[in-house]
Amino acid sequence: DIIFLMEEHKNFKFSNDTLKLFDIVNKFLKRYYDSIFNYNLQKVVQLAKDKEDIAKESGKIYNGKSEFECRVLNYLFEIAALASNFSGPSSALNTDKLLMSPK
Repeated sequence: DIIFLMEEHKNFKFSNDTLKLFDIVNKFLKRYYDSIFNYNLQKVVQLAKDKEDIAKESGKIYNGKSEFECRVLNYLFEIAALASNFSGPSSALNTDKLLMSPK
């Protein structure tokens, strides 16, 4: 959806804080990818905290943004939320690591 939205507004320039949120979400997705292939419960817990940080950051920067930019901010948060929501199934697939992981 975000791609289609951005295609409709080809010449739009994002504010610096929205670009910062893009960067934060991109780093979040890299950590998410790492948590799938190098599973560790602490990584999953950190992802949940990171998702909350993304929610707070996106909420702080809504004011004064155009409708288009607000929609992009919503999509960025949704991407992080959907990835974070997959942490449960990912943990279920790695129960052997959960049971054996050191404290």
